[in-house]
Amino acid sequence: MMIKDAEIPVTKACSGLGMGRSSYYKIQGTKKADEPYFDARGIIQNIALEYPFYGYRRITAEMHRRGQSINHKKVLSIMRNDNLLCIRKKFRIITTDSNHNLPVFQNLIKDIEKSALKQLNPHNSA
Repeated sequence: MMIKDAEIPVTKACSGLGMGRSSYYKIQGTKKADEPYFDARGIIQNIALEYPFYGYRRITAEMHRRGQSINHKKVLSIMRNDNLLCIRKKFRIITTDSNHNLPVFQNLIKDIEKSALKQLNPHNSA
């Protein structure tokens, strides 16, 4: 901001501040890139509050339904920066059903002391 308002060339101003010219232009470019999406950021935050389990794909679709034209990559970037990404629930197959009406068999080898390998194997020839 100081360099832009000054009447001196960018090269001299940057060297006086101890920063490179490329750093100045990089900072200038990043600020301009986010400005067009300032309104979209508020809409994304409202959708994320309204639907807390929506990910970036659903939020992008909801924004398109609301008449906003935005890329899914930009939605993901905004959600990442604002920490709005929801944690995915890990899918786990439930294989045990302990609450059933079937008979439960006793553990016949619970009290047996094992002294060798393959001692309980029914196909063992020894």
